Amino acid sequence: MTNNVFHSKSLPGLDRESMKVSGNNPADENRLLDMVNDGVICTDLELRITAWYRGAERIFGYSGSEVKGKHLSMLYEKGDDTSCQPQDSEFHEKGEGFLFEAPCMRRDGRRIWTTFSICLIHGEKGRPTGFVVTIQDITRRRQAQDALRKSEERYRTLVNSIPDYLYIVQIKGSRVRSVFHGPQCLQITGYAPDDYYKDPDLWFHMIHPDDQERVLVFAEALNQGKEVQPIEHRILHRDGSVRWVRNNAAATIINISPMELIIYGIVSETSGFAGKGALHGIEEKISAACRDLELPVQTILGRTELLLRSIAQDDPQHRLFSLIADQTLRISQISRTLFDIIGDRTMIRANEERIMEIKAEDQGNQDVPDNKEGLS
Repeated sequence: MTNNVFHSKSLPGLDRESMKVSGNNPADENRLLDMVNDGVICTDLELRITAWYRGAERIFGYSGSEVKGKHLSMLYEKGDDTSCQPQDSEFHEKGEGFLFEAPCMRRDGRRIWTTFSICLIHGEKGRPTGFVVTIQDITRRRQAQDALRKSEERYRTLVNSIPDYLYIVQIKGSRVRSVFHGPQCLQITGYAPDDYYKDPDLWFHMIHPDDQERVLVFAEALNQGKEVQPIEHRILHRDGSVRWVRNNAAATIINISPMELIIYGIVSETSGFAGKGALHGIEEKISAACRDLELPVQTILGRTELLLRSIAQDDPQHRLFSLIADQTLRISQISRTLFDIIGDRTMIRANEERIMEIKAEDQGNQDVPDNKEGLS
């Protein structure tokens, strides 16, 4: 790819006989080419336009009288690379053509994307006489590709911005079709996404043996599309330590028969059932609410992004769903900020409690009588 013009592949040249219709009637040839939905243009060897058919007029908005005699490059935006222009003698001698994509400006000022397929035409004695150019409007396809790229970038930014471990599982029938592990799995479990792809059973092997049965019941209910409550359990971190995590997941059913569903899950590190953290009362409830909010937020974002990929950018619904995605992302950011505030308060309280313990220990040491005088 070079700037705005894209190379693709070489195409064979054409001869005059292959372009003729039965009866060798020029009027019939013109009527046939006017019926073609794609744009068809003929040029001389210097790429000056000699024939302009209705398909080209529909795509660019110019009439034949406005373009005849002008260079083909008036139609597309040229990049720095001029090698895409078929003007060198070697190209003429080989009689080859090629295909490229380029942005173009219509007569009404609207920018579109097109593919140009250019083939050399040979005359009766085999000598090159000009070029035939066929053009397709691929604007919608390019818009869909751009929308998909932006959607993936936005989703990747979201996944990378949250400290919790996001996972997505697609199941069809009784088989797992695909699994996605967010990058935060490394921080929480010690294992990178590639480790889970290499060992599909790793997610289960790292669960503490005493918690495996409970987690299996949780997973089987999800696989059947049932609603489940968040579960807290222990995992064996890669560094050998035991960590408490909270697994919050929900299944979205895509098809009933055969059963096809997608499971969205959020795994966050917690202090466990023993209540080792310093959260109290309302703070504990807010922290739990923030964690629980992540799953529906991720589900809404995931479904919205899928819809955005299937809707053209110029469709009014695309703007609506983009707004929904942006506002849902904002909710996630607010929830995460609130969760971080609670975490900061927890750390401050823990430090204050430790300071009080140290002061109490120091005070206790000062109250102990000096036994040296009693022994003298």
